[in-house]
Amino acid sequence: MTVIIHGSPISTCTQRIVVVAKQLGIPYELKDIGQNWAVTKTPEWLEKQPFGQVPYLEDGTFFLYGAYLISLCLLSREYCSLTVMLDCRKPRDHALSRRQVRQGQHPRPA
Repeated sequence: MTVIIHGSPISTCTQRIVVVAKQLGIPYELKDIGQNWAVTKTPEWLEKQPFGQVPYLEDGTFFLYGAYLISLCLLSREYCSLTVMLDCRKPRDHALSRRQVRQGQHPRPA
């Protein structure tokens, strides 16, 4: 299944996700917003990326933002046996829990 990366090719974070997808052989489509940064402040964009930044990933009905988390999710999807930190059975759930920790919405382990 093709993942859709929403962002701008001049964004280093978008470039990072594209490189990860290429290196892992994951089919992807880049939805280029060009230099129209105003689109990142629309309600439709903010539903999927609450900080109004690029990129965000669309995989069917699953949306994920943050270049680091997207990279982890793509990596765990393809090479979960090589990653000790990731829950290989549910890479999407793991990515979502990591996002909650980074936003301070999830209690950190003591």
